[in-house]
Amino acid sequence: MGIVRKQSIQSSILQYMGAGIGFINRTFLLTQFLPTDQVGIVSFILANALAYSQFGALGLPNVILRYFPFFRNKEQGHHGFFRWVMGMSFLGFLFITLNYVLLKPWIAGYFQENSAGFVEYYYYLVPLGFFAIYMEVMDAYLRSLFKTVVPVFIREVGQRLAVLVSVVVYALGWVDFGGFVILFVALVSSLSLVVVLYLLFLGQFHLGRRSGWRLKRMRAKMLRYSGFSYLSGISNMLIYTIDQWMLGGMKGMAEVGIYTTVFYVTSLILIPWKALAKISMPLLAEHWANNDLPAIQKLYQRTSLINLLTGSFLFLGIYINAPNLFRILPDDYAAGFMTLVYIGSTRVFIMTSGLNAYILLNSKRYVIDVVLSVLMIGLTIVTNFIFIPRFGIDGAALATLITFVSINLVRSILVFGFFRLHPLSGRMALVLAIAGIGFLSQFFIPYLGNVWLDILVRSVVFAVVYLGLTLGLRPVKDVNDFAVLVLKKLGLRKGK
Repeated sequence: MGIVRKQSIQSSILQYMGAGIGFINRTFLLTQFLPTDQVGIVSFILANALAYSQFGALGLPNVILRYFPFFRNKEQGHHGFFRWVMGMSFLGFLFITLNYVLLKPWIAGYFQENSAGFVEYYYYLVPLGFFAIYMEVMDAYLRSLFKTVVPVFIREVGQRLAVLVSVVVYALGWVDFGGFVILFVALVSSLSLVVVLYLLFLGQFHLGRRSGWRLKRMRAKMLRYSGFSYLSGISNMLIYTIDQWMLGGMKGMAEVGIYTTVFYVTSLILIPWKALAKISMPLLAEHWANNDLPAIQKLYQRTSLINLLTGSFLFLGIYINAPNLFRILPDDYAAGFMTLVYIGSTRVFIMTSGLNAYILLNSKRYVIDVVLSVLMIGLTIVTNFIFIPRFGIDGAALATLITFVSINLVRSILVFGFFRLHPLSGRMALVLAIAGIGFLSQFFIPYLGNVWLDILVRSVVFAVVYLGLTLGLRPVKDVNDFAVLVLKKLGLRKGK
């Protein structure tokens, strides 16, 4: 866990830097300078760029994470593996772009009534999607090389800075909204070129012809896995974007603007989970390659326990300050309170479920996870169709909660049934007790009359109680080890 802990900490720091910039973008810039419908358009374009990349990447990121250990050999250019995935990615881009162009009449017709603003920027997704595809592929490649910090910086901090610059330029009146969209698409797209430069710096950008006997031997197996992984990947992507598509079509871009803003706030909860998953997935692939189930079980339990501790802390921290958040945002956004509760609860449950989906995907039973992911699409569509007309943005959030809790419970049960692996431990009960006490510690603090003072006092009380109990009761050894490391770095504790 040494590699996991070190790079996870570094990645978390960078992701929180990005989250801080993103929070400024969302609460002080986008929501203040753009009406809710234009906020919805910007968020919708970014979300659909992710969808574009998932459709175009052809499941290759998961192929890289699973099969790269069999090709790893820098002197031999990894036996042509990188060249192959880059070529396949271009075919994926051509495939999705052709379909995107052909489907424009149907897609534009769906959004024309309530979200016509998006249709005006329809083709902006093509260049943004191209670079997003290669960002996904190169990110997975770098993770397999255990080089996660720089790509995390580029994606989490760089993208937010690109949006920040674009908003500032717009706020200064140098461009209109159309120019703003062009500028942020260009800046976000250019980040993929930075990743290329980083790979060249590492000497890992192997596009030349190399000995490909391993590739020929394993290509059919990788393509088969790619197909199943593709279905799983687009299923997960659709689950995260169907709500926005249906909300935009049924209610309009203003609703999307409110929903995606609240959705972003709760995404802060997932930062430790994403950082931990990026480091754990290559290790998980290595353990499966060695058929080391005890190592997988240890990784599964420890990551789930860490996720429960950090997820609960962040969700409760956001929840207790939610009234202050909606005092800062324009009045329209107050409608998103229950959306915050539903999505936040979903985030914590996903984190606590841990690596269940990755365990299935990296095992010989990966077809089952693909089937579950496809079923999630159907459940997502049905629940959104039922709840959005009745409850609007809260309905979309409730549909997300029902879908993710249901499918993740099934995944966890199957992982235990097939491999006798589970994420549960007795220390989870201790974490939940700490979370409950931390929440109650500030529950009866009255509103102090000033938003920023109230946030400060409420957050400090909650954090001191929560973190104090965590360090004192030691439910997660990694947290205490990190605290000791920080104290040593600050010279407050002796030792190496």
